[in-house]
Amino acid sequence: MLKLLNLNIWLYNNWEERMPKIADFIKEQKPDIVTLQEVMDDAKYNKYGDNTATQIARAAGMDNCIFYLSGNLQKESPQWIGDRRARAGEAILSKYPLAKIVKRKLKKHPDDRHHRGIVMARVMSEPHIDVMVVHFSNNELFSRLQMDEVLRYIRRSHIRPVIVGDFNMYPKDIIQVVPSDYTLSYALKKYVSFPSEGNTFDYIMIPKNMKFGSLECIDRGLSDHCALVAEILQQT
Repeated sequence: MLKLLNLNIWLYNNWEERMPKIADFIKEQKPDIVTLQEVMDDAKYNKYGDNTATQIARAAGMDNCIFYLSGNLQKESPQWIGDRRARAGEAILSKYPLAKIVKRKLKKHPDDRHHRGIVMARVMSEPHIDVMVVHFSNNELFSRLQMDEVLRYIRRSHIRPVIVGDFNMYPKDIIQVVPSDYTLSYALKKYVSFPSEGNTFDYIMIPKNMKFGSLECIDRGLSDHCALVAEILQQT
């Protein structure tokens, strides 16, 4: 049984107040794997490379951390960022070593101002588990296209990772596209992961050779999103 914790960490908003709470929550939950979205590396707030994921990993005592900052905020949000270095993306933190790391850009729709990508790694637990983190664009068309691209990629690559993150898809939409050989967290248990709107955008998809041992959607005011905490059992 492996414990996975997912959280969209909401960029650098109120970071000095929220970061210690996020780290304490991770220490309280004792996950094997932490997956994060809206990780920031911003010259206004941190030295180059010491992004929000590495800060959390250091504070929470997670020894292994990888990230892929696919979003260039200088291009995406120049009205707020100006010309300073600022990038955003996804991360995986783990108590186990990480191997077979993949960082991959997703195709950008001409009308989408965001640059999206995935980060994936093999968590070297016993048995090992492949984990992919996604954060799709906040648009029904763009998120559906990005989901389709991810599913084509895993089929073409003959892999079946756990896919987790902020999909920016409503339950009614994501349920329609989850492959038959995957189980969606929301199908196990209904929950609200974006409480300010009463909506759900955050999910965990596990292949059918795994099962959920438990699933919680927890709101501690750590972010504008709730944390998803799941125990995952690999079946033989």
